Amino acid sequence: MSYNQEISTPEKEVKTQLITSHILDLGNGRPAEGVRAELFKLNEITKAFEYIGQDLTNQDGRMHNLLNGNLLNVGQYKILFHTEDYFNKRSL
Repeated sequence: MSYNQEISTPEKEVKTQLITSHILDLGNGRPAEGVRAELFKLNEITKAFEYIGQDLTNQDGRMHNLLNGNLLNVGQYKILFHTEDYFNKRSL
């Protein structure tokens, strides 16, 4: 779900940190386009998950960065997938 991608430029090397996801609609044999997902991170002090960001899957069922500009820090993350909305739109 998360990975580091090395980006090389003539001036410097930059390490980009992303949290991504890929959702497939196996019942219909295609990527799940338009699924909204929210990213949360566990606050170690309060023991509550705090909202970080959200994204929608594209036509390939992919989300490219749920961090929405936030830094990827060590910790426990969870993703909430809003699949009910996806299936309601398709009357399933």
